Amino acid sequence: MSQTNCSYIVPQNSPGHIVPLPEQGFIPVDTNKQKRQDNINPTTTATHELHHHALAVSDYLTTKDSNLILQSGYRKGRTTALFGSGSGRIPTEQAFLNDKGKYTKMLGRETDAQTFRTQELPRIQSQLSYLDELHSSFLQKKENWFNAQENVYSIKGKGKHWELVGDHPEDVQASKNTLGYLQGFYSLELLRSAWEQRLQSGQPVGEGQKKFIAEFSNEFRKVGSLIGAARTIKQAESLIAEEWGQFRTSNQRLFTSPELNAILNGWQNGSGVENLNKIFN
Repeated sequence: MSQTNCSYIVPQNSPGHIVPLPEQGFIPVDTNKQKRQDNINPTTTATHELHHHALAVSDYLTTKDSNLILQSGYRKGRTTALFGSGSGRIPTEQAFLNDKGKYTKMLGRETDAQTFRTQELPRIQSQLSYLDELHSSFLQKKENWFNAQENVYSIKGKGKHWELVGDHPEDVQASKNTLGYLQGFYSLELLRSAWEQRLQSGQPVGEGQKKFIAEFSNEFRKVGSLIGAARTIKQAESLIAEEWGQFRTSNQRLFTSPELNAILNGWQNGSGVENLNKIFN
């Protein structure tokens, strides 16, 4: 990566910011066509990394929220997660340990202090890393991230979605369920895109379809925000399942569309997760 072939996106202060951050950071994007072999447009990369940055800012603000008091809110740990100064600073691990009660509720299971430190904390950190990548990739609509047979990644490694959230059976199942709901929302996005193309080509589109085209992008982004807000995979599952149920109840006629049901049924042919019909319904 050379300076002449690299674009730097530096978020700037604006009147709309809630609070000015002491360190806003920057995002390097390699645009060197000779060295970049992944066939990904640099603009796409920049968008993906901006989603990561937005989540980092959200994490930072979480650590400053006096109502939450989540010392480990900054998932990447270190400086912005530390409270105090100098020798009185709290190490990253201690911040997580101080939040044990909150994570116990989000995990949905009780553990003693030693088990939390040695078993649950590594799972939590793996899940936070996974949710970070899931958040960016969902909003980017990366097709392979919606396929249960594809390997995905986080800073902890590569594998199937449920292989990146730790080894607890409840977390593994929650990851599979979460992916099922996300396949549902991605199916709705595919339908929105198809209907929008139909509208732009001058083909007849009903008023209900036009309303869905105009409004669903906000719903899709909302689901992305729920992924970013979740601190464990079980919490993500709970939030997204609730949103799926509410959206389905409010849009019952939409779910009678033969086109949507064809997309939903298509996931059964090898790329969906177990019990997908139960999740969708």
